[in-house]
Amino acid sequence: MNTVLTLDEINDALANTRTRGEYKPVIAKWLESAELALDLTDVWPTKKAASLKGAIKLNLDKNFAQNDVRVLLVGPEGTQHVVLVNMQVYAAQAAEAAESTTE
Repeated sequence: MNTVLTLDEINDALANTRTRGEYKPVIAKWLESAELALDLTDVWPTKKAASLKGAIKLNLDKNFAQNDVRVLLVGPEGTQHVVLVNMQVYAAQAAEAAESTTE
């Protein structure tokens, strides 16, 4: 039995597969930028939030264990976003905010 897939079916199938090493360069670039947070759902909109969160946590543990990064699921079920928070940047910004309110 020969089954031929259309271009749309192939695109759908490829969108649900993972490219080895695809997370590492994005995370590395974000960490270098010293930005507070990164919404990964914007980077990979076709990936399910829970699956993306798990994959990112594994990648952080393997490649970025020395960095203090939190992975958050933000928003209501079904429309959740996966957000990375650089806790070093967060701590610095929180300290700066606290200092400015006491002056």
